[in-house]
Amino acid sequence: MSPGEWYFLSQIPLRSSADQTAAQLIEAALKGRRVRIVYNGGSTPGAERCVRPVRVFIVKPMERIYLEAYCEARGAMRCFRLDRLRLLALDDMGQARPVPTPRAERVGCIILAVAVLMIALIIGAYAR
Repeated sequence: MSPGEWYFLSQIPLRSSADQTAAQLIEAALKGRRVRIVYNGGSTPGAERCVRPVRVFIVKPMERIYLEAYCEARGAMRCFRLDRLRLLALDDMGQARPVPTPRAERVGCIILAVAVLMIALIIGAYAR
């Protein structure tokens, strides 16, 4: 599987988890808490980041758990694999705040998903 393909697989949101880190991140997302993490992946492995969790989900069939969060350093939504993440602290931010999601970013994701679907349909039609 090439990098990024996992994003188009089945994503099942988690409401609870036996995994302690996942459970803390789910609670942080529900309570609007900022979280400090160290992420051993991405463009700056081992860097400390402040993120605002939006959701925790599992990707089928790989059975990997991911965190989708607003990364304050990048100023954008990011996905983090939980097995590459170390939770440092939960920061209480009071009331839950909406995570800024630029419209262009969401539109870009939708366009990409439609393009991938169209390519798959065209390849399927020629394969017959």
